[in-house]
Amino acid sequence: MAGIYGFSNYSSMFSAGRMSGMSSFYSNLSEYGSIRTGAYSKALKAYYKKVAPNKTTQTQQTTNLKDKGNVANVALSTVKSEANELVDSAKKLTTTGKGSLFADKNQYDKDAIYKAVSSFIDEYNDTVGAMGSVSNTSVKNAGNRMTRMTGIMSNSLSKIGITVGSDSKMSIDEEKFKNADMSRVKSLFNGNGSFAGSISSSASRIAFQASNQMSQVNGSLYGNNGSLYNNYNSGSLYDGFF
Repeated sequence: MAGIYGFSNYSSMFSAGRMSGMSSFYSNLSEYGSIRTGAYSKALKAYYKKVAPNKTTQTQQTTNLKDKGNVANVALSTVKSEANELVDSAKKLTTTGKGSLFADKNQYDKDAIYKAVSSFIDEYNDTVGAMGSVSNTSVKNAGNRMTRMTGIMSNSLSKIGITVGSDSKMSIDEEKFKNADMSRVKSLFNGNGSFAGSISSSASRIAFQASNQMSQVNGSLYGNNGSLYNNYNSGSLYDGFF
């Protein structure tokens, strides 16, 4: 009997290894009990609430990001539209051949030429004005190249009644323009190598850069599926488990 129920058998049951296993067992039972009573759930929620950004703050951050993206897109879209209109207005002047405003060198239609140049100047000024709302470097650089060219040509433009202001915008004096040497006007506005042709090329670059930047802005705000990128560190991912 002593061999079966002796002290040595009891001691083996409560050896260090077995005691460790029993401790782990009761620990698991305790954890399971916590889960059943909801204490574990409450603890996790409290933890994620502590480490996560405030939902209101996160929503505001998301809204701010969208607003900034929308503002940038509006500015870029406006510049793109104005620059494309400038290209179209320049084309009416740069076109050569029979359809050109300068085709009949013996009798230029000064009214038609003045109207086309005035439209060109209006579109140019609108593009320059729209550039003021754009912060993207590549778009601004394209715009700066255009205004630099206008500055370079300011002396020649002044001889046909066109003034370049300190803001790089142009203004035209109708009387001086119509009384100017039309061959000089033609050299400035007719053909792809003219001043108007150069401005048209710059405007095309502006429109291209604006379009490219719009794609980048949208790509940084939205994922491939079109949904706004979000911050998943809020812990809300785990809420469904509890």
